[in-house]
This record gives sequence, structure tokens and C-alpha cells, in this order.
Amino acid sequence: ATTDFGTWTELAAFNSLNQPDWRADGLLLSDWMGERIKLNWFFYSDNNNHGDGYWLDDMTVREAPHIDSVSPGVLHEGDSVTVTGTNFGNDVPNEFATLLFGTAAASIVSWTPTEIQATVPAGATGAVTVLSRGIPSNTHQVVVRMAAPTLTEIGTTSN
Repeated sequence: ATTDFGTWTELAAFNSLNQPDWRADGLLLSDWMGERIKLNWFFYSDNNNHGDGYWLDDMTVREAPHIDSVSPGVLHEGDSVTVTGTNFGNDVPNEFATLLFGTAAASIVSWTPTEIQATVPAGATGAVTVLSRGIPSNTHQVVVRMAAPTLTEIGTTSN
């Protein structure tokens, strides 16, 4: 990207090694909000990479997702959770979207542009983030508590 049409900033680099035939990616451009910028795509292939070609399509410019609230604010693994906000995208398959609790992905129950209903995943931490087309939202903090221990046996010990 460039604003002066002379100095370029690399936003991302991708290669096709060990990648599927296609992939969806998003780039956060909020640093240039309100400015006139130019974007260029450079494609090249070396002797070791014999792909059939490169395509760029379905470009959309939009705001990053934003979390307004997460309810309830104290959660356990397996609980139902509702995330409200803006710019989440229309639905999970078309937006390549994920709801993360730390690095653990939640199981999605329903997804709209302003609300996500999901199940808190195993290994969840308190940092909730929405990824829509690879673009992260702000992080919203919640409390994730461990489940109560289960008593499996009562016995005595002898010396």
C-alpha cells in the first residue's frame, strides 16, 4: 500500500507451498482510514513452484468487526454465549469466520452481522475475538472458570 505513490508498505505475503487450491484472506487497512491509497498485487513463480496461476476476486472494503458485549460475562466450558457487535459478516461459511476464546475456536450455533451465538470451547481463555475474512475484531475480556471437580471416590488410607 502507498499514500504518496512512491514508498510502498508490504501488507502481506503468501506462498502456495502446502496450501489448498484457494484461500480467503483479509487485510486490515484501518491505518489508512480516510486517506487515498493505492494497492498493488505482485505475483511471481519460481522454478520450484508450478501452480496453474493466481487469481484475485471478490474484493470488499469494509470496517473491521467490533465486539460491543459478551453475555454472560462469567463462563464455563460448554456454556452458551452471545456476542453482540457490528460488522461480523453475514454467515460463517461465506465470511470464513471464527469466534475465538484465546486461541480456542467456539462452536457456532448462529451467526448474523450483529450477533453470534456459540458454545464456549474446551481450553477457552478470557480474550474473546471475532475473525471475519481474516480480519480481527477488538478483544473483549470475560471470565472463564474451570468446571467444579467431580468426586469419584471416598475412602480411607491406612498407615
